[in-house]
Amino acid sequence: MKICILRAPHTDKSVIARAVKVITANQAEAWEADRDGPESAITSRLKDTALVITLGGDGTFLAGAHLAAPRGVPLLGVNLGRLGFLTELDAEDIEAGLKRFFKGDYRIEERNVLQATLTRNKKNIARAIGSTKRSSTAQARRGC
Repeated sequence: MKICILRAPHTDKSVIARAVKVITANQAEAWEADRDGPESAITSRLKDTALVITLGGDGTFLAGAHLAAPRGVPLLGVNLGRLGFLTELDAEDIEAGLKRFFKGDYRIEERNVLQATLTRNKKNIARAIGSTKRSSTAQARRGC
């Protein structure tokens, strides 16, 4: 099983290391990607990925949803920012959340997607997915 750790710029290395420790202890492979890195480098590896963990705030979560939603890969958002409205866990709960994921003790929450297509002369010339992604979100926090 492969798990992507999608991190915000300047993510604390200790949080990444804690996530990797739990992932490898559960015989899974962790791979890391920079949220602001080339999208093609990330999307090419998502085919065989079972989970995307976002480490950051709501912006990182939305970036992860943009990448994962079209591929049906669930997300687990870990808040390292201030508000974390969209994320499920705080940094101190990352180990417990990942352990619950590996035990199968989570639920999938569906989110809506806003997609727009620009059509000119009956030809689609552009398509965009908005920031209210329809993604699968793995909720592995206490009380779910």
